[in-house]
Amino acid sequence: MNIFIYVIMLMAGGGMIYGIIQQRRGAVWGHKLAVLSAVVALMMTMWTVLRGGGSKIDAKEIRKREAAFERIAVERLGQYLAENHAGANALVIKPIAFGGMRETLEAQVAGLLNGLGDAVSVVEVVTPKLPQEFIEMMDRAGTKVDVMEMPPMTDVSLYQAERFNALVRDYSDKVDIVISLAGLPSDMQNLYIWRANTPPKLAVYGSPYMPGVLEAIEQGFIVAYVTYRLDADPETYRIMPKGVEDFDSRYHLITPHTVGAMDADHPMRLFR
Repeated sequence: MNIFIYVIMLMAGGGMIYGIIQQRRGAVWGHKLAVLSAVVALMMTMWTVLRGGGSKIDAKEIRKREAAFERIAVERLGQYLAENHAGANALVIKPIAFGGMRETLEAQVAGLLNGLGDAVSVVEVVTPKLPQEFIEMMDRAGTKVDVMEMPPMTDVSLYQAERFNALVRDYSDKVDIVISLAGLPSDMQNLYIWRANTPPKLAVYGSPYMPGVLEAIEQGFIVAYVTYRLDADPETYRIMPKGVEDFDSRYHLITPHTVGAMDADHPMRLFR
């Protein structure tokens, strides 16, 4: 990836964050800036992936290695749920994917099902819908939007609580756990499950350390939270994992029983 692409992606990331901050302060244009920045970031990502990011051999090996680690992460999440929530019914939320990402996300779901085994029943696997403003913006740019060609829909400007709520509400009385492989929306404080009388529990993969997550785990709303280690050894990014035993080298599995100690003892403070 050349320096020009890096600069564009950094600017888009900065614009996205600034837009979200301004939106939360009440500026109407903040949301538009965040969405526009997200579009630029997604287009740069698509361009980089399709070009292989440089050396085609290296890029292929990197994607294969990262897909293997992601499958392991989700499989470990499934194992934990099978051990601690046997007999539960679950709804799985999977990110929308494009091109080469389809194989990775299919591997994630396969890993999850393998981890769950027969202990937890998956009622349905669903994906977020594309925001109408994103479709309109891409149409104006002359780009046809194909759901099967979209990058993972975990971007904070595109994956919001209203879309999460729309996916979950129809299943809230049918499932005990919602397993999100798409992380949590940036405005997670607006999730209706915080206010429901008997909400399903959440198990999450793919979110960074976000405000409010600590309290949600402590209170038992989130029963399992898998995220990247901030102190992971850089060597793990060069080695193909052998199996679930390599989970701890790259990830944290955070639960209501471990969150307090992990947050207090971790040198970088997980949720501060």
